Amino acid sequence: MSHHKKIIWVVNCVNRKTLETHRELSISNYSSNLNLRLINWISRISNPNSPLIDALSLYAGDNWTVVKNTIAKVEQIELWIVSAGYGLIRSDAEIESYDATFERKDDNYVGKDDKKRDDYESDQAWWLKVNEWKGPSSETERSFKSLFKNNPDTPILFSLSRKYFSAVSTDLKSAIENFPQRNNLFLFATGKLPEPFKRFHIPVHARYKKKIGGNPLSVTTRTASALLKSSESHKFDFETVQQVIMNDYESLDPLVPYHRKPRSDEEILKMIEEMKKVNPSHSHSSLLRVYRDQGYACEQGRFRDLYNKSSESPSI
Repeated sequence: MSHHKKIIWVVNCVNRKTLETHRELSISNYSSNLNLRLINWISRISNPNSPLIDALSLYAGDNWTVVKNTIAKVEQIELWIVSAGYGLIRSDAEIESYDATFERKDDNYVGKDDKKRDDYESDQAWWLKVNEWKGPSSETERSFKSLFKNNPDTPILFSLSRKYFSAVSTDLKSAIENFPQRNNLFLFATGKLPEPFKRFHIPVHARYKKKIGGNPLSVTTRTASALLKSSESHKFDFETVQQVIMNDYESLDPLVPYHRKPRSDEEILKMIEEMKKVNPSHSHSSLLRVYRDQGYACEQGRFRDLYNKSSESPSI
């Protein structure tokens, strides 16, 4: 067990929820004008009228199972969530189920159809404005700068997807520039990071999943989880953590690349219909996993469109 009384872990929200989402809380039903969308969205979440649930219990899926299991084993963790719908929130915040994301191919992408800005600028504008709102509960931290200021001696770990990291990068950059001497900040991320993030970067590679298991999409969360659960061996010393990751990485064999076979729309539609006959309750994402496990290739957005097309047709 770590000698630290508190450890802050910052993760991003996920699409899968444990409660049904009311149509008023789906970004896709709001104006394409980003400023108007923000005003109306904040007005709506400021006046909840559907069931409230703590954020930790709202999210679901493989990534979130890792988060919950880690918290259960490391009691010092205080979990904070980068929520596209609610901004920076603590995991005990009471919120409604919602559909909003920084994933740009999703129908509920917060910056969708914004013609005045590119995607990066839309994400930054949304994150800034949604955090100017007071938030769903009484915590004061509505920015990373505030979180850093109020927790100067606390290890802070970030394990965000690249899209979410990009969306909050200006906020995070401001926090780092205001507290440049932090030596207990850990940014778990795939690929490379620019300054001022580079010196806090704990590189994550898909090869690491050979050690920690799970699917490639959860490797960043699983890597952070493994470090949180083994804190006695590194005491959150940055150089030691880097060395632990590097040693594990170098000891693992390279990943074997996938060689999935492409299929035509007609072939995929036929397979979707056959799989839905076996289990009509399959979502498009669960069917895509089954489809890919059979050795076939299809981009997620294309598969979702074909899945929706099959649902609209009584037969193919």
